[in-house]
Amino acid sequence: MTELFAGGLPLTTEGFFDGLAATYKPPERYTKLSRSQRTDRDLGFPLVAGYTLRDGRRSGSLSLKNITTDVVDRLFDKLLIVHEPVLGTDGTPVLDGEGQPVTRWRERRTVVKHAMESCRRAWNVVRRGNPKIVPEPNPFSRMGLKDTSKETPTHAYGQRHAFVAACDANGHASVGSAAMVA
Repeated sequence: MTELFAGGLPLTTEGFFDGLAATYKPPERYTKLSRSQRTDRDLGFPLVAGYTLRDGRRSGSLSLKNITTDVVDRLFDKLLIVHEPVLGTDGTPVLDGEGQPVTRWRERRTVVKHAMESCRRAWNVVRRGNPKIVPEPNPFSRMGLKDTSKETPTHAYGQRHAFVAACDANGHASVGSAAMVA
């Protein structure tokens, strides 16, 4: 199987992580996903496969046999934090006293969680069709990924009534009506 990936370079992908993602996409199971789920997978596979290892290779070029739970856990930790340049009001990077761009780190837990879940699903689906190429233990399973979403707080009836009354008093009746419907 040959595919074109980053930079248009032809890669033989069978037995490699890049091949796993490429093989997963055409089947019916991928095309039946909702648009948001396909978007998560379309963003997640390049994120995982595009990570540059210490030796300069992409993680997508790793053989499936070499991808272990230890490799996946370290990859998760590396992808979790991203360093971004701080931009000034004019949109250019802010420089420190030595002329180097100032960076800040940001955690992207939800994005990486979706990427790992997509890889887990792709591993299982492709393994079912190609058991000789994809090894049995799925290194993306049982990672202990936690849902970081917070429950939407609910308010007591009296609080909602007070909010609606305040909206009506300030001429924002439509906001108060929306609060009553929600």
